[in-house]
Amino acid sequence: MQRRLHSGWQTCALSAWLLVVLSVSACTSGRAVRGAETPAWAEQQSQPTIVVLGSSTAQGGGASAPELAWVNRLQVYANRFDPPVRIVNLARGGYTTYHVLPSGMKAAEDRPAPDSLRNVTRALVGRPDVIIINLPSNDAAFGYGLAEQIGNMDRVIEEAERAGSRVWITTSQPRNLDEPGRRALTQFRDWAATAHRRQAVDVWTELALPDGRIQPGFDSGDGIHLNDEGHRIIFERVRAAGVVEAAIDGWKSRLSRELTLESQ
Repeated sequence: MQRRLHSGWQTCALSAWLLVVLSVSACTSGRAVRGAETPAWAEQQSQPTIVVLGSSTAQGGGASAPELAWVNRLQVYANRFDPPVRIVNLARGGYTTYHVLPSGMKAAEDRPAPDSLRNVTRALVGRPDVIIINLPSNDAAFGYGLAEQIGNMDRVIEEAERAGSRVWITTSQPRNLDEPGRRALTQFRDWAATAHRRQAVDVWTELALPDGRIQPGFDSGDGIHLNDEGHRIIFERVRAAGVVEAAIDGWKSRLSRELTLESQ
């Protein structure tokens, strides 16, 4: 897809986009999941949407200012496109693959239950074109095994793709855990990079020491979170993965399908 950066609306382009947006709003208003529990962002279908599921790194942990966190940097980049892409950040510090599982799943013993306000079910209410999952180290820190992490991720990805969203995941990122914990991080890193290939974002290379700890130049100071420069690298790699462009392509395809169905 050829990238079109924001250079000012031309009259004909504006008219065309407004016609599409108004038509789709009319077509989809009765199909969206609505109600008192539905967030305001999910009611709006007039622009491409990316939802981020994650933990403290996606929430901005370690960045010295909100605008320097990787998700917020991505939003600035996404605003340059025509139409701009909305990014909805549902991440929360301390979250694991269990927190983002579909609502209604019974929690395993000694494991957290899905958070119905920040999980894949919540994300799909707004029919996002892309979902990014950034859960880089908490599962390993809590001692959750690789098999359960993979099972949870597969369940979330399956749910999202069945609903029509494309999914990108990040690898694990370095963290100053004990040796078993760091081994768990490398195992998940290798699985993510192998299993998802083109739709996995590497947040390990350059950020990690050979033993799996954070490179001092990227450590925010707590041995857990990345500093501003680390967030910049994550943003650059997510940007390079083409998630914003994919969201625009997905949105256009969905509009075209819905308009075609409506005209039949």
